[in-house]
Amino acid sequence: MSEEAPPPSSLREVKQRLQDVRALERRARKRLGADVLSELATLQANVVAALEAGELGRAGSALGALEAFADKHLAFARKSKTREYVESIGTAVLIALFLRTFVLEPFQIPSGSMRPTLLEGDRLFVLKFSHGIRVPLSTRYVVRWRAPERGDIVVFVWPAPEILTQLRIRELQVSLARYRDAHARFPSALEDLALGPSTLGSADERLRDGWGRPLVYALEGQEYRLVSAGRDGRVGTADDWDQQNVYPWVGDGGCLGAESLQEAKDYIKRIVAVAGDRVAMVDNTLFVNGEPVVRRNVRTVGSLTRFGWVEREAAEESFDGERVWTTHVVGVRPHQAEWTVQEGHFFVVGDNRDDSADSRCWGEVPESNIKGSAWRLFFSRDPFGNEGVRWNRFLRRLQ
Repeated sequence: MSEEAPPPSSLREVKQRLQDVRALERRARKRLGADVLSELATLQANVVAALEAGELGRAGSALGALEAFADKHLAFARKSKTREYVESIGTAVLIALFLRTFVLEPFQIPSGSMRPTLLEGDRLFVLKFSHGIRVPLSTRYVVRWRAPERGDIVVFVWPAPEILTQLRIRELQVSLARYRDAHARFPSALEDLALGPSTLGSADERLRDGWGRPLVYALEGQEYRLVSAGRDGRVGTADDWDQQNVYPWVGDGGCLGAESLQEAKDYIKRIVAVAGDRVAMVDNTLFVNGEPVVRRNVRTVGSLTRFGWVEREAAEESFDGERVWTTHVVGVRPHQAEWTVQEGHFFVVGDNRDDSADSRCWGEVPESNIKGSAWRLFFSRDPFGNEGVRWNRFLRRLQ
């Protein structure tokens, strides 16, 4: 809108340019005198009358007079092109951040741990409000309508501090037992331990939990108590770790590398047990609360992976008889005795049971780490170049 603006080519263009003048007037109104506002109202009324009459020539002339007057009296309120670009980009960024925080977040499948439900190269949307709405940059819910359930596929922040804490507590338990054997008592302080080389950090670091806070150690008669205050930093709350609740198999089987404990990353797995559930694995069968999860339609299938052609035993599973998914098993993983999931945590397992680093390796996932539920695929491409774009997987809903 300026003195050099070309004549409008249609009544629709007249309406749009009239709206631009009105927007400019709203921004400048507080600084305009009564005479200017009155003249603006008259000129706008002339444009409206011409529009209602459907006379393009007359509307163009009235619009020209209005825009010339606006150029003279409202120029101070007009945004520069740079400001318009900045505001447009800023608005787009804010909308994107809002959607990513509260609505949808994209996620790409990096490995085959969820085969056959999810394949390497699948890209999906995570539904961020599937369990409720959280305070931005917080794990606290403003509104919560449901808790994660058995069978849900969830994306979560891998609980590296919790895992590192458990590993350090377990390592210190071994050192404390050796000290007792050598001295017929436990030490008065953790600093009395002679800690040898370890992949879990320096001697000082290994006396701290995964959040960098000193572990609480106290003699209790002939025994001791070794505690991490957990994520919330307060001893005596549900997220504490001590020698009694350390997951007994954490890190067994070489499924954890020292470098992985330093990485912040997202995982995707299926919840198989919730707080209070007793979970075990025997002969490739998952047991929850003493009952086996029924496996049916067991068959042998083959699939092409980064390692070549691999044959697996496939079977359908379900907790509620409604949502049914398929799992893959190759060979037999070691039995895992029954374990009770602690409050505020979930036990998660990959559908590709023998090729998944999950709760059987590093323990449970705190609810605060769960970002949302996997919702729907929006793209899929074979990263190994064997299949190309997988068109048949587009917009597939996950269960």
